[in-house]
Amino acid sequence: MTCSPEKSAYIHVRPKYTRADRSPELQLILAGKTIRRVAQLRILGMHVQETASTAHTLANLKRTVRGITSLLGRIARSREGMREADTLRLVHAFVVSRITYALPYQVTRRTDMEQADRLLRIACKAALGLPQNASTTALSQLGMLNTYEEYATATLLAQRERLNTTPQGRAILTKLGFPLSPQYSGDSTELTPPSV
Repeated sequence: MTCSPEKSAYIHVRPKYTRADRSPELQLILAGKTIRRVAQLRILGMHVQETASTAHTLANLKRTVRGITSLLGRIARSREGMREADTLRLVHAFVVSRITYALPYQVTRRTDMEQADRLLRIACKAALGLPQNASTTALSQLGMLNTYEEYATATLLAQRERLNTTPQGRAILTKLGFPLSPQYSGDSTELTPPSV
């Protein structure tokens, strides 16, 4: 099995605040044919942009959340609809999973995090049958939905813990400069004396 030059593409993610005309032009050749350069590339469902922006990912998420919230709104308003716990479970399945799939692994600015939080609130309000102009502070005081930052932190910690369980994963974490979990670091631990 070989790579097809026609289907292959590469992306050159340039440093922040670098103009496009200042980044060097690379010429990659595969089987005698030049591989094309693209401004945006989809890798395992994650959209990576040349400018290291998350604009395309957020635009896709907005479109997805809009469709899901209209579905949840119809379910929540119907007389024979689902209970709130079930519609919140749907929010976690369809919205939170999409947001935490690719967004935590990209460089996000404060405005990107606020947009992700807004999408989470819109979906939660639709699941609870609340109007979109309902108080956000009252919704956050209920504790029914976490913020994007909490979801992203939990996702990255779970990924790091999963990588800690294999020798290859520990090698990757070491190369990236992340500390290993104590049970996998190989350090000897001292037991606390029973008198304490």
